[in-house]
Amino acid sequence: MIISAVGAGGKTTLLRKTAERLSLCGETVVLTTTTKIRKPELSNIREWEKNGGRIRVFGTPAEEGKLAAPSEQEFQVLFRHFRHVLIEADGAKRFPLKVPADREPVIRKETELVVCVAGMSALGRPLREACFRWELLPETLRDGGRIITVEDMVLILGSEWGGRKGTSGIPFRVFLNQCDTEKQRESAMQILELLRVRWGVDGDCGALQNGAAELLHWTNCPKSVLKDI
Repeated sequence: MIISAVGAGGKTTLLRKTAERLSLCGETVVLTTTTKIRKPELSNIREWEKNGGRIRVFGTPAEEGKLAAPSEQEFQVLFRHFRHVLIEADGAKRFPLKVPADREPVIRKETELVVCVAGMSALGRPLREACFRWELLPETLRDGGRIITVEDMVLILGSEWGGRKGTSGIPFRVFLNQCDTEKQRESAMQILELLRVRWGVDGDCGALQNGAAELLHWTNCPKSVLKDI
């Protein structure tokens, strides 16, 4: 399955954790990018090497130790040789929320699922502090001092100028990360419900730093394996 992660607030971590779990299902996985990423550190290296070394990280070496997008020919090789290709297709400068620019995100046409990630730490903070490229918001929202509300996050994630930009015709999901408190989780559930009602967008939430929630139930990993993880 080819999955592209967009947005902010935990894309790399979500893809890395998903790759590790998929490898334990016996799946071959490659992590790559269509933009630039810091090379993900695999926390489960011993385990996946013991299971045949089924995870790879691939990209073109770039400045500051980052990886840039592979060539078109290399992408085609990855698509042929790996069961799952997990692509980081956006950048957010470590902000928990993002509004995409004209040329963002960079989603491959082969993508079978787009996951838009956002961090719940953005809620209750000024746009200028928590939202990357907030200046690109519609005029009615474009105030750097505006305190981000549940409604703002719903609009940013669900709008075609926001999280769903460039995803027409591709299955789309939202993952709300950084649900570190009960209040944040309750707000995340409210956001997910509004996304379902307004746009029919499904999603999930969790706290990736605490080891919760991967994309496994959105992939083809065998359910019999998932029950035991």
